[in-house]
Amino acid sequence: MNEHAVTPRDGAGAVIVTSDLKSWMAPGCTFDIALDDQLVAALRPGEQVVVFAEPGQRIIGFSVRDEASCDPAGAKVALEIVAHTTQKVLIGSDSNYDLKIEADTWGRSLPP
Repeated sequence: MNEHAVTPRDGAGAVIVTSDLKSWMAPGCTFDIALDDQLVAALRPGEQVVVFAEPGQRIIGFSVRDEASCDPAGAKVALEIVAHTTQKVLIGSDSNYDLKIEADTWGRSLPP
């Protein structure tokens, strides 16, 4: 949706956003991803996107689209973007949460 935000460039930091796989407990919701309140991508279950952002504090927004069996929900996470580094964010929903976000600002693997 936003080519500039998903195109690698010198001096930018990367944020890998991955959506959970669909399970019997969770509906297959579409997640909209925003960078500083500008929509950059939409993810279905099991998909991922790499968002490139200029260094500094950035707000990554996540929202569940209001569709079929998915209740709309949203959250914003402040991340400190550092040039030439990678951070990981896992988003999903399950029977307990409309929206679940796990972030690792050090680029390590997130729990399954």
